[in-house]
Amino acid sequence: MHGEMIRLAAESPQVTRVFVNPAIKLCAQLLS
Repeated sequence: MHGEMIRLAAESPQVTRVFVNPAIKLCAQLLS
């Protein structure tokens, strides 16, 4: 799954940034 997110980021940076930023924040909250 992580690889897919990285691949999406490479293909469409703007769209992925909108999608990945909240996902990273959510993961950070779950891990902390």
